[in-house]
Amino acid sequence: MHFSIDDVSARAGHVGLSLGDGLVIHAWDRVRIDDHRRLEALRPAPGWTP
Repeated sequence: MHFSIDDVSARAGHVGLSLGDGLVIHAWDRVRIDDHRRLEALRPAPGWTP
């Protein structure tokens, strides 16, 4: 995925939506809901770095 924010372009390999109360719904190995603090511990997808 390619996106731009304030005229800065970047690629994103992971996108999640906040559900509130620190929870995020996202698709990694499957569609899941995690506490936002756990996302950094996920192993990167093939071809991506943390």
